[in-house]
Amino acid sequence: MKSFCFYLGIIVGCSIFPFSAEALVVTEIMYDLPAGDAGHEWIEVYNDSDTEIDLTLWRFFEGEQGHLIKNASGNPPLPPQGIAIIADNEAQFRADWPSFSGSLFDSSFSLHNTGEELSFKDENGLVHGKITYASEWGGSGDGNSLSLFQGAWHGRSPSPGTFDKTSDDTSGTSQDQDGSHESSSSETIDPVAKPKKESQASFVVPNIYAEAHMNQRAVVGAQSEFTADVFGLQGEPIDNARFLWNFGDGSVQEGKRVYHAYEYPGSYVVVLSVSAGKYHVTDRGEIVAVSSPINVSNAVSMGNEGFIEVSNTGDFEIDISRWILSHEDRHYVFPKYSIIRARAETRFPLKTTLIALNQASPIVLSYPNGITASTYHFPILRTADHEGTVVPDVVRREVVSIESSNIQSGANIAPASLSQSASVAFTIPGESELSELSTSSDDGSRAEALIQTEIETNETSGNSLAWILAFTFIVVISVLGIIFIRREKQDEDNDITLLD
Repeated sequence: MKSFCFYLGIIVGCSIFPFSAEALVVTEIMYDLPAGDAGHEWIEVYNDSDTEIDLTLWRFFEGEQGHLIKNASGNPPLPPQGIAIIADNEAQFRADWPSFSGSLFDSSFSLHNTGEELSFKDENGLVHGKITYASEWGGSGDGNSLSLFQGAWHGRSPSPGTFDKTSDDTSGTSQDQDGSHESSSSETIDPVAKPKKESQASFVVPNIYAEAHMNQRAVVGAQSEFTADVFGLQGEPIDNARFLWNFGDGSVQEGKRVYHAYEYPGSYVVVLSVSAGKYHVTDRGEIVAVSSPINVSNAVSMGNEGFIEVSNTGDFEIDISRWILSHEDRHYVFPKYSIIRARAETRFPLKTTLIALNQASPIVLSYPNGITASTYHFPILRTADHEGTVVPDVVRREVVSIESSNIQSGANIAPASLSQSASVAFTIPGESELSELSTSSDDGSRAEALIQTEIETNETSGNSLAWILAFTFIVVISVLGIIFIRREKQDEDNDITLLD
């Protein structure tokens, strides 16, 4: 009798509180870009329900690998019929799509270029938006995304945030004879097997969730930071879990926060394995190791002012957090999130680094592990009035350029006047340096003005000396003339006396 009542209660409960149907639909997948996927991947989702969805309480899954979803812009609850973008790197997405102004969420994933199963799980463990895409459907390395359009999946020009349900039917799914694949919120699409019909969302046994955090690019020889988070069945952080990292180059390390340096350039798949009691979960990411494009390119000291310039000659931004800037007995550690943009220079004020420049000693930029990444030696310009003044390399080059151009153009400048009027002694650059005499007009003007000022000053001094010499000559001639006249008068007087 008790068993009968128990099962009767289950039947009545299910009839009163049925499982809810899927509410979230995947409508666009950007998974394979021609120039590289790292940081540029994203998916578009559509709220196909009558209620709001707080995606920050959900998890995004690649197969069995779960990822957290974090709000990046807009209101976290996605309204009914609302569209949102979930990006692998929200900062990179903003750079790729600066005009996008819709709801944006950040996560951490690496979509397979050949295809894989994608899905979402809500806070109750219900699965939504499950789809198994394949590269044969479109968008495979040709610059297109895989888009849901007019009820079927096609490779089309990417258009994040522009899904229109009026031209798409997300209520049913089938595979056409022409090979196109129609999407459904109630079917799992499989490019090999026939779609399996699901009238309701399936219930999956909850598991713990792990997140691996790392920069998408690493510099060869420099230590990169890897951190992990793991969350329990109710989304609570777990403290007593075991973390094992495989860095993809044959190295492994254990710990929640670890550091690793790659020895050779290349693309590496990093896998995080987390165990907590009877539960086990993995997460993965891709990191690209490149030769260091970072160097100290300039240093200027102007009394209490000045700066040290760090340049990035690469085609991507570099995070130099925890790198060390050293000069004599002073050391400055770059704080977290110190990023140098691609093909750009960043100047760090001396009053921030607390480094006093001495042109006799080099500036050394080191990786966090102490290995030298770049060494900078001062280009020095000495003048009669400013002995030992440190000036930018561009000014030194401009001085050489101006002097060279004057000589090559046949300007009538005597060697002696050059050394006196300019009062400049500088190091002549080598052939490789002379080939790089492309400098800014402002710095060139300052250098030219410096030499011109020195020349004019010394010309004035030379003219003054000439006047002094001329005046002295006139005085001497006058004195000699007076003496001669007096002697002539004495001789006349003597002659007169003799005649008397």
